Amino acid sequence: MQTANLTINNALGGKRLRSLDGLRAMAILIVLWHNSTAGQYHGNFLIKMINLCANAGWIGVQLFFVLSGFLITGILLDSEKSPRQMRNFYARRVLRIFPPYYMLLIVICFVVPMLSSQPFPLIDHFGQNIWYWLFLNNWSSPFADYMPMSGHLWSLAVEEQFYLLWPACVLFFSRKTLLLLCVGAIVTAIIARLGLTLYDLKFAEAAAYKFTIARWDALATGAALAILIRQPQYRETLHKWWGPVACVSAAYIALFMLIDRNFSAVGPGLTLLNQTISAFLFVALIFWAATTQNDASRSRRFLLHPAMQSIGKYSYAIYLFHMPIILSTGGFWTKHTVALSTGYPALSITLYAVLVFGASYLLAMISWICIEQPCLKLKRFFNTSYRASDSATVPVQPRHAG
Repeated sequence: MQTANLTINNALGGKRLRSLDGLRAMAILIVLWHNSTAGQYHGNFLIKMINLCANAGWIGVQLFFVLSGFLITGILLDSEKSPRQMRNFYARRVLRIFPPYYMLLIVICFVVPMLSSQPFPLIDHFGQNIWYWLFLNNWSSPFADYMPMSGHLWSLAVEEQFYLLWPACVLFFSRKTLLLLCVGAIVTAIIARLGLTLYDLKFAEAAAYKFTIARWDALATGAALAILIRQPQYRETLHKWWGPVACVSAAYIALFMLIDRNFSAVGPGLTLLNQTISAFLFVALIFWAATTQNDASRSRRFLLHPAMQSIGKYSYAIYLFHMPIILSTGGFWTKHTVALSTGYPALSITLYAVLVFGASYLLAMISWICIEQPCLKLKRFFNTSYRASDSATVPVQPRHAG
């Protein structure tokens, strides 16, 4: 039987993967649909299906987490012999993450209060809001959250804490030890969610959703894939099992939604596994996207479509801006579209989501031109040399085009 080459990209060798930009686009579209439509309407079967899918849209953040674990670990592994590796890594992360994030905080804390007729309790609760400036708000917000328009920023805090801790592990530990740490992170995340739900289910709805220790299974699964995909002895196994893992995970999610009429991130019983199972699904999807496929296939063309590539490029800023837009316009939309919402609720839901996306995309473009791109140009002062991955190709069974 003929064989084909399975080419690993990445991050491998520091190269940017266009297919992963397509996955970023998928993630942000799922998140935006979730936050702009979930739980707004009740009615016929179509509306119930829209709400069911929207309420499960938290998995978009899970896809972001798995992608981060995969990409960051890949960058660290491929640059492990580079001079000043840690300095360059952190400098490049700061240039990518900090400028638009702190610009948003400045607008929320200082500009919005001056323009709003409503009181914003920012000064009175500065002690609580400082958690946002330190990327620690995912630990504080389950107890008290006084910062307006910023409830979605907890996920960035989780990722920044991962960026702070994980590079040292990659630097000092062997790949075998790193894999054991990944397994430990997956297990402890499930145990943490169990403990929080047993303590107080209502509190756990926020805490088990936002605490880093309860969410790092997604980051760990992505990191484990990045480690395994760089070791030739595991690539054949990965290629053999990614399809079954994807099918079983997707079937679990579909069956859970059918039985429970929901797919929540936190809850008793099997719900404790929902975050982990969805992470397994996305690991399989990332493996598929991060290996050479037939570019003529429909799924491949979808990820590489210019529109998806553009959305993926701006996905970070879209994520930052979409919640302030929703919180600023949701009441106005509801007030002035009563007839549309009553007569054509599905159209109203969809139209509002499209308008939120359009406004978020426009602001993201402005942010890219005015803030992000100028800062990213400074990365040239922190260049990292990447080594070639171990045996970048491995013979596998060819797939049919489709």
